[in-house]
Amino acid sequence: MKWFFLILLILVPTALATTPGPLSVLDLSYEDGEVVLRDKVDGFGYYPDRKTEFGDATVEIKSEGQVLYSTSFVPPFVEYAHAQTEHTDFGGVLDVDSFVLVVPSFAHEDEIVVSGRGYSHAYDVSEGGSILLPLLLILSLITILIVLMFRISRR
Repeated sequence: MKWFFLILLILVPTALATTPGPLSVLDLSYEDGEVVLRDKVDGFGYYPDRKTEFGDATVEIKSEGQVLYSTSFVPPFVEYAHAQTEHTDFGGVLDVDSFVLVVPSFAHEDEIVVSGRGYSHAYDVSEGGSILLPLLLILSLITILIVLMFRISRR
């Protein structure tokens, strides 16, 4: 029994540390020397454990003015590509103008700030009308229950 608790004591923190959670994939682009946010896609999964303080650009996720998450990064200006076939070996340097950054997502986030040397862009990401979907779901469940109760009572 002691071994069971010892194994449980080791495995539970490990399982909790690797639990997937809500995340956002930020579609960023490099335009005129500035990093700008083009799109944000919410999902569920694992995000990198990255919270660096040094880099050319910074992303901050805020809720009502409070910073919930912040990380700095160096935008990938170039990418080295290499391809090979049986008879040909080719590759080169590609200019990168868009890239993604995976960050954690928070329930009440309302602003994402992308800043760098000499610029700062704030993007409103609050979801207006987010209460509408749960209300419609509850209303449809109540309607289904009323219809089922009416059919059962007629038998």
